[in-house]
Formats: sequence, structure tokens, C-alpha cells
Amino acid sequence: MNSKIKKFKRHSNDLRKLILDVYLKRNGHLSTSFSCIEILVSLHFGNFVKISKKNYKNKNRNIFILSKGHAELAYYSLMYKLGILNKKILYNESASEKLFLGGHVDHKVPGVELTTGSLGHGLGFAAGISLAMKKNSKNYKQYVLLGDAECSEGSVWESALFASFHKLKNLIAIVDRNNIGALDYLTNFTSIEPFKKKWKSFGWFVQDG
Repeated sequence: MNSKIKKFKRHSNDLRKLILDVYLKRNGHLSTSFSCIEILVSLHFGNFVKISKKNYKNKNRNIFILSKGHAELAYYSLMYKLGILNKKILYNESASEKLFLGGHVDHKVPGVELTTGSLGHGLGFAAGISLAMKKNSKNYKQYVLLGDAECSEGSVWESALFASFHKLKNLIAIVDRNNIGALDYLTNFTSIEPFKKKWKSFGWFVQDG
């Protein structure tokens, strides 16, 4: 195992411990937060998304959109680990009502690009940014993390078609295939298969794994 993978595993384990501790203090969505940890760690500690306390307001950089906004425990814990949020805010012990952390990510919180309490809108938002970047000859990438159950939303596929039509090559959609939606397994209440073929049919390059 190389040193980078070891580092990523350590960050992932540390984040899971932190998430569980925060969950026991103030509740939240645990399963969806746990399932996307390796994705968040790879993006943010692998230098795909460079965000810090100094630059999080700067839009001239690669950005990350958490479309599956109910994974707020994971994202806010990551922002704490990166030094963007302090411990009082993370645990909802801050006196500021403006920074009270709810069950979904909120754009008022430092490091969050979009409020995504309503599922299915992160990809469309990122596609709009990507198109603007393209028109302004900027090559910054937009990474969007979606849930697999979220992909039953029609707006996801509208956005996928829009991105393909406009050839938005700097837009990267990542799907957390945890097979969980709300309080049940995804396969118990809907079907999104054949999933890879659907994305390909909308003109996307698909990498599994």
C-alpha cells in the first residue's frame, strides 16, 4: 500500500470517528455521510478540489457541489478538518443562528457552494457554472456528488442532457452508489438500471469505480 492510500485511509477513519461523535451530539443523516467519505477525501486531499479558509470565497478554482445534501455530517466534518469551520459551529454550539447547521448543507455555511435540501438540483447548478466557465474560456472543473436514489429525479437527467449538448467537458458527476434512499434500500422502491447505459445514452463518458 503506497503512502498516499495510507494517508487517505487515515483521513477517512478520522472523519468517520468525527462524524459519529457529531451525530451522537446533534443527530443527522449517518448512513449517507459514511458512504461518501472516500469520495470526499479523494477529491479534497487528492488536490482535485483545493479549498481552504483563505480561498473558499474565490470562485476562480475547481469547485465541489454536494448535490446529495443530506450528507451534511460528512461535508461539514470535512470543512472542520480543512480548517474552514470551527468546532463550535460543527457541533451547533455557536451563538450565531446564521450558522446553525441543519440536516442539509446550506450555502450560508463557509465552504458550501449551494443549498441542496431539495434533491436533484446540484448537477443543473454545476452545469450552469460550467457553461459560464466555458464561455469565459476558464478551465476550472466542477465536481458534483449525487446519490443513486437522487438519480430517480427527472431534473438530474435534464441536466445530464443539457451538459452533453453543450459539451461541458469540465463537469464531472460522481454518483455514490450506496443503494440507500431515505429509510430503505433503493432496489425496494425503484429501479435506475441500466444505470451506466443511461448515462452513456445521454452522451456521457462513464467510469465505474
